Amino acid sequence: MKIKNIIIALCILLFNSCVLKSLHPFYIASAVFYEASFIGNWEDAKQGKWEVTSLKEEFKKDKEPKFEYDKKIYEQYKDGYFIKYTENEKEASFIGVPFKINNELFINFNMVDYNSEDLNSLAKSNIIETHTVAKLDILENGNMSLKWLDEDRLTELFEKKQIQLKHEKVGINETLVLTASSKELFKFLKKYLESDNKDKWKTDKKFTLTRANETH
Repeated sequence: MKIKNIIIALCILLFNSCVLKSLHPFYIASAVFYEASFIGNWEDAKQGKWEVTSLKEEFKKDKEPKFEYDKKIYEQYKDGYFIKYTENEKEASFIGVPFKINNELFINFNMVDYNSEDLNSLAKSNIIETHTVAKLDILENGNMSLKWLDEDRLTELFEKKQIQLKHEKVGINETLVLTASSKELFKFLKKYLESDNKDKWKTDKKFTLTRANETH
């Protein structure tokens, strides 16, 4: 079996290949900052479609949270977004929590649902929930730029012993997964943002989003 090819295909499907992953969110509660201009329908250059709604609005569709678990989710993510991303007719849904560091905007992505005919129930049960983080820039023309923090950037820093951050390498591909607390991750992001590393936002996972009712 071509195990490596299967794993690579699975990573691409789940939208986080080469993107830095963490077991814990990258933000702290005091840094959460709701940016209303991100709400709406967007398209990217690869014809991907993005539907971004307020998580509060999503909860309103079901009126009030009925169960303790729902209430916990609501309180934790009520200032976030519900993001549905569609690429090649395959959908994935995320909870996105916006936050600021030094007046720069970021979104913590946490995938909550996906749909694929390529995965059976056993494969799905082996997928672990992780967090990723993207830098959000509002461009002068009203478009949005999303750039994910890339695994390669952190791997370079670890190899040069330039950072100390709790992490593990998991699976046969030795995927880098951060295990540090949210407080530690937020502190790291602040230092990383202030660093003079010119390639710190270099990544293959980046999008320029245009309002869906506008032409490219």
